[in-house]
Amino acid sequence: MDAAQRTRAQWRRWWAFGLVAVGTVVAGLAGLFVPDQPKGHWSGHVASGLIAAGQLVALLLGVVLVWRRLRLLLLVPLAVAAIGLVLEVAGNLQVAASIWRTPYGDQQVAVIGPTFAGFDTGHALASKGDLLVVVGGIAFAVILGITRRAGEGAAVAGVVLSVIPPPWILPGCGAVFLLAYLFSGRSRRVAPAAVDPAAP
Repeated sequence: MDAAQRTRAQWRRWWAFGLVAVGTVVAGLAGLFVPDQPKGHWSGHVASGLIAAGQLVALLLGVVLVWRRLRLLLLVPLAVAAIGLVLEVAGNLQVAASIWRTPYGDQQVAVIGPTFAGFDTGHALASKGDLLVVVGGIAFAVILGITRRAGEGAAVAGVVLSVIPPPWILPGCGAVFLLAYLFSGRSRRVAPAAVDPAAP
């Protein structure tokens, strides 16, 4: 490999992690279309729904980029995480719609919110989504580590990022990070130890 090829490979290893920023960029752009109204509990749910939608875009883009390296065993937890993100979007937007454009803060809405149709069911739906996103992300990281598709450090980072930040702030961060890791080509360095066929 000549110097130019090495430079291109190094750039790819780093810019691939731009995938991690896709979710927040998409959410920010989508947020431009939300009417500017008095801030309240509803606006926080709009923001959470947009972030979940942006993370879903990042997750699907990552799957497309590394499709050839994924097997069914890896697609299952990613599908679970994707379903969780969809539920987060639906649940958060349902809550926001139930109290749309109201000035109620967190303390007020804790008392008044349940009287609005869709408030409690939206929260429950978003919570189910949170759980699925965390479970899917952790499972994806663990499987990558066990199958040696990722190093121990990357797998551990994937598990941690699936929990911190919490899914109601930045969901699916661990799965998106690991998809970027796979796309960067770093996973190629991890391989199972060679077995000597002549060994007993």
